Amino acid sequence: MEEYRYFRQLSDPQIHAALIGISKLDWIYAKYNQSKEDVASMMYSNQFDVLPLLNKNGTYTQFYKTSVWGNYQKENITWKNIDEKNSIYYLTSLRDVFKQFNNQKVNYFFLSNHSEAIGLITIGNLNCKHVYLYFYNLINQLEKKLTKFLVQKISRDAIINLLKSYSDNDKLRSSSKDTLLRFFTDSETGVDADIVEYLYLSEIFMICRDKKLYKYLGYSSENKFCYNNSKIKNIRNIVSHPNKSLVKNSDSITDIWIALLKIEDLLSKIDQNVSS
Repeated sequence: MEEYRYFRQLSDPQIHAALIGISKLDWIYAKYNQSKEDVASMMYSNQFDVLPLLNKNGTYTQFYKTSVWGNYQKENITWKNIDEKNSIYYLTSLRDVFKQFNNQKVNYFFLSNHSEAIGLITIGNLNCKHVYLYFYNLINQLEKKLTKFLVQKISRDAIINLLKSYSDNDKLRSSSKDTLLRFFTDSETGVDADIVEYLYLSEIFMICRDKKLYKYLGYSSENKFCYNNSKIKNIRNIVSHPNKSLVKNSDSITDIWIALLKIEDLLSKIDQNVSS
């Protein structure tokens, strides 16, 4: 029965291009008989850099676009054909959406069902809640697996002692003191607390660095480990504060794609080095 498939959903949220983009049933479009002045006005008033063009026969095979993103002067607006080069499959996974944006260095794709354009996705759509959910889930998986790796390599008493040393450091004092305060407060009130449940991701990374646990994960040096983790922490900080834009411009796409690869690489290394 159809309903039973919902009991077998994967842990990863299945987020695809169509869920993030806009359907042609909902998009704003220009008509074949509109002047370029009207088109420029529409694009400016809606802040659209891509505007589908409805043909006389009711199909969409062309579109208007700004040559320079954000410049809505009539002279900066051109039209192009919708083709394979500016289209992706509408069920492309979110991961591959980022890959395509990064590889092709563009700001939009039409969404195709292999027969016609049925939607549109731009880099602006990547700031929606579904994308934040995807990265939140990914970071959550990483933190859980890192914590499991940590307790297999170092005792909980050693973790507490490290946090105490961090709390004496001016640069690290705030977060580590907060972690210890929450842990000891709960412990004193009878909560069956485990220190690893209170760790911030940044603290997990610091412990792995200072105890050289990164060597178990196949990193050749502390610098390489710390460089990779800085990319991950940047994404984690943004996802934790969804009022911040994940994608601000095309350069953000590259940063996110690199971070995504770093997360996948670290997850793979942990899986190879953590006993079940």
